Amino acid sequence: AFAKLRKSFTSFMGISIPSISKVVPRPEDSDSSQNLFVRLASLCKAVVACRVSPDQKREVVALVRSTYPDITTLAIGDGANDVAMIQEAHIGVGIRGEEGVQAVNSSDYAIAQFRYLQTLVLKHGRYNYIRMTYLVCFMFYKNILLSMVHFWMNFVDGWSGQKYFTEGSIQMYNLLYTSIPILLLGIYDMDLKVDTVYKYPKVFKATMNNEYFTSLTFWSWVGSGLVESVLCAILPMYALNDLESFMQPGALCFTIIIFIVNLKIFFIQSRFHWLHICVMVLSVLLWFASAFFINDFTFFDWNWYGLFNRLCWNSSFWLTM
Repeated sequence: AFAKLRKSFTSFMGISIPSISKVVPRPEDSDSSQNLFVRLASLCKAVVACRVSPDQKREVVALVRSTYPDITTLAIGDGANDVAMIQEAHIGVGIRGEEGVQAVNSSDYAIAQFRYLQTLVLKHGRYNYIRMTYLVCFMFYKNILLSMVHFWMNFVDGWSGQKYFTEGSIQMYNLLYTSIPILLLGIYDMDLKVDTVYKYPKVFKATMNNEYFTSLTFWSWVGSGLVESVLCAILPMYALNDLESFMQPGALCFTIIIFIVNLKIFFIQSRFHWLHICVMVLSVLLWFASAFFINDFTFFDWNWYGLFNRLCWNSSFWLTM
């Protein structure tokens, strides 16, 4: 029966209270009316349920969620009778209108008019999904890069636990040297103009299919951090001339990491602005300013006293970078 119905289905379906009440009670067997209803509805571009109670609205959303667990549901409403449906969906959108603010208070996002849903989904939803993808992967990458350098150094220092970097640089790594560029990317980056997204809404399909944040994408970032950490840990020990202590290759290693992490932003961002470039340069300069400051006082790190000054006069330091 469903095969015949599928051949003659239309892109629109309307149901009323008596018919929907027969759908929601039993979810078990695959031949139930509930299963047929969801399969039929999935073939339509729009399904209108007439004069449905608030609990039945919630049950329809729950039915779709249980049948298709991999999809993301969105419910939008403007009144108290939509609260149950909004709370049942993955994403709830409330419209502030004449029926009060109950729907707004129960929703994840609030808009003033229904037409703003296009802006919420196509513009802010798509942009933030892509930005958060890069933000999450980049955060894992830059911390793996720094942490794994210490792990590889254990093979050199006999697993003594000796730090390769000065303590001040480790504490300021995520706070000053590598934080602001990725935050700007997570706030302002746009791969397409807004008008292009509105003109070609099919570009949103890639975010629906979760094509930007996949297991392959995540583990490629992790693998990149691991490979680069090996190079950053080993190269300075053999590239520097006239080594005085293991802290000198450590200082060079940390400087290289700061350069790599900040330059990595250029390979992943889509929108270039003069502010981004200034922030990246400032992040690198902050490291040099901090290094010279720590270098001048013994109470910060005795092993670092005068070390960075002498290192900057070493030609192999600049050639290695």
